[in-house]
Amino acid sequence: MIAKPLKRAALRTTRRILSGDERRFIRWHDRLDRGRAADRATDGLEGDAARVLIDLRRDGFARWPGVFADPAFLDDARVSADEILDRARRSLSEAPPGGRAHDERSSAEFWKGSNPQDGRTRANFDAKQRDGVPDALSGVFDHGPLASVVRGYYGIDSVWCGALLVEELAGSKTADAWHFDKLFDQVKVMILLEDATEEQGPLRYKLGTHRRPPELDFLFHRSFKGGPHDGLCYNYPPMPLVDKLGGEVALGTGRAGDAIVFDTLGVHSGSICWSGRRLALVMSFNARTAKNDAIYELFFPERAA
Repeated sequence: MIAKPLKRAALRTTRRILSGDERRFIRWHDRLDRGRAADRATDGLEGDAARVLIDLRRDGFARWPGVFADPAFLDDARVSADEILDRARRSLSEAPPGGRAHDERSSAEFWKGSNPQDGRTRANFDAKQRDGVPDALSGVFDHGPLASVVRGYYGIDSVWCGALLVEELAGSKTADAWHFDKLFDQVKVMILLEDATEEQGPLRYKLGTHRRPPELDFLFHRSFKGGPHDGLCYNYPPMPLVDKLGGEVALGTGRAGDAIVFDTLGVHSGSICWSGRRLALVMSFNARTAKNDAIYELFFPERAA
């Protein structure tokens, strides 16, 4: 009975020490982060899956052409996505920027960005609550080849799709700000349901920034200091800093059925949709990495100990 309170106290002390010392935090973070994106073998993967894994390790970003190109899937997925997004727009019509609403027909949560000019409509499904997920979309939760790539990337078996986002970008007047996602290790997969060129506001990604350039140390530490609420959300490097970071900017363009795979610790953003729309599904893959377990314990000691 004494062990758990002592462990919780030790975790709180560790978090307080790391919050107060950026260098100590970065050493702690990088020691736990050594296995990510390492140059391991392709873990038995072949063909496109092996190539995607190699690109993801090198750049933090990879394209998988045609992996969802079955016409029947695309037709049904577009119809289901449009129905969900129509309900989202109706539900959010009176909501303020950043507002959210719950779908009465499913477990989806509707939400729109804090910037009313970003042109996005979103519906998010938690993988643990699949009631109401359209049949046309439910199969992507358990896509074996994609999960195999993520398992190879982190070198562990415990990976899963935690959420599925249905997203439309149309009529935007401003680009999304450059950012990296929460501190936890995470891989996202954007499945294009329609062709996307530079005119449709594709994802932008600074190649190589998934390896945490030293220029971002202070932002990683700032996220950690933010605690379980602010620390587990997006962080936005200032534009002059993004300009100084090395790495080519890759665009998530492609044909309907292509998948864009990326490490969310790399610096990325949306762009302006100049014409038409970008319609996509976005899968979020979680992983039981050593870093994720350690961060979870420090943020939630009462649950972990």
